Amino acid sequence: MRRFLWAGSLVERKISWVAWDAVTTPKVEGGLGVSRLQCINEALLLKWVWRFKNAGSSMWKKVVVGCHGSSRAWTMLPCNPSASGCWKQIVKVGEKRLQNGRDLNSYFVDVVGNGSSINFWGDNWIGNGPLRKQYPNLFRLEKHKWATVASRVQFVDGVKTLAWEWRRNPSTNEEVSELFVLLSPFMIISGRMETIAGSGKATKTVYSR
Repeated sequence: MRRFLWAGSLVERKISWVAWDAVTTPKVEGGLGVSRLQCINEALLLKWVWRFKNAGSSMWKKVVVGCHGSSRAWTMLPCNPSASGCWKQIVKVGEKRLQNGRDLNSYFVDVVGNGSSINFWGDNWIGNGPLRKQYPNLFRLEKHKWATVASRVQFVDGVKTLAWEWRRNPSTNEEVSELFVLLSPFMIISGRMETIAGSGKATKTVYSR
């Protein structure tokens, strides 16, 4: 098929019978339906994102976390900026932004369960994207950037409780505004919610409908 579509060479140039965009367009849209190698490669790399999220306590995941877990680049997956190799490329592919404005990682939506394996700020589990992007001012106040959902959302005597660990309590207009917006979906879901805030001593505020 390649010789039929492009019969030329570096020595001799010939007509390209079919445009590359037409070759890679799906058949239902009038193209030939030939997949781009780049797209196939990215799909295979992204499969490792899914595997990492579903690996539980497997040894290879522990090795990755051990090598990259102290990273300060708050990506969906742990990745040390100074590292090189295939894992860094996997993380980079997930951050690729599409024409619709979304990155590839945004298509991975976590199902919470008990929340022990989902990152509260970094994973896409509530709202439109990771909370660190939705509420950047609160994320800067967070002591433990890799805190899990289970460590932040708890049930105490049947009441949904949000346990915060701030470097300091939210105080600016932007921080307080983000906090109330963040709390709203939990208030709607639970009806009654108690939130724990504070860096040293915790202060409790009870919300009820």
